[in-house]
Amino acid sequence: MAVILDETLSGESASSLARVPGELVYRIFGKDLSMGKSMGLMGMVSMVQSCAKRYLASGHADRLLGENSAAGAASAGP
Repeated sequence: MAVILDETLSGESASSLARVPGELVYRIFGKDLSMGKSMGLMGMVSMVQSCAKRYLASGHADRLLGENSAAGAASAGP
């Protein structure tokens, strides 16, 4: 799920990320997932939504989510 979210949502605006539907997990993996797996995968989607909403609320007016994280990761070193 993390790879799917990364590859499909990277570069999207924070407002787009905040609107990712929670049912995305069921659209991709179907309704036959166990409760634990579906809760874990939905938790990943929820985390993306939550981070985007916090970013928007911080007053950074819909800049790309992760701009500062990419810079921080580059300077962190190996």
